[in-house]
Amino acid sequence: MKRLFCSIGLAALLLAGVSVQAQPTNAVPTDTNTVTAVNNFATTAFDWFSSIDYTKSWPTNEVDFSVGGLWQNNVNWANYLNVQKNVGSFAFDGEMDNAGVAGTIYRIQGGAGYRVLNEGDLSAHVLLNGGYDRTMKSAFAEPSILVRKLMAHGAFMEISLNYDIYAKGNQPSAPGLRIGSGFTF
Repeated sequence: MKRLFCSIGLAALLLAGVSVQAQPTNAVPTDTNTVTAVNNFATTAFDWFSSIDYTKSWPTNEVDFSVGGLWQNNVNWANYLNVQKNVGSFAFDGEMDNAGVAGTIYRIQGGAGYRVLNEGDLSAHVLLNGGYDRTMKSAFAEPSILVRKLMAHGAFMEISLNYDIYAKGNQPSAPGLRIGSGFTF
């Protein structure tokens, strides 16, 4: 069943990368006979996250609530629930991760960080969290980089990269990835 949902999600991401503009998607030869690449999903997402809209701005003392999916420690797209309180440039957050839809809670963590970027609708934090992972049966520390993009009326999208450092030495082979959305008030 998980493989079916993962296959559907992968197909949706691949289809999202297809250009839907009113132009042919076939190869366009240039004077050097090279083929121009069609924008894919990753390029579009990077362009969106790296552009700054100065007509919007983040409040300085807000509470952010977010939910989303995460890939971490070879757990296939678990869910997370995060609450973060920002006071000026400082951030304090708590997070709960669970495996699958209505699955068991396997991690609880909390920590603090610093907002390194606050330009228009773009915000970036460097965070250090700590907690306990039930599946690894170990305490852990988790440095992470969190980028948020304000959309409208307090809603935002976020992406984060993190790496777990376990007390028992069971280190993951790859960094974790979080993608989610939330609101600020």
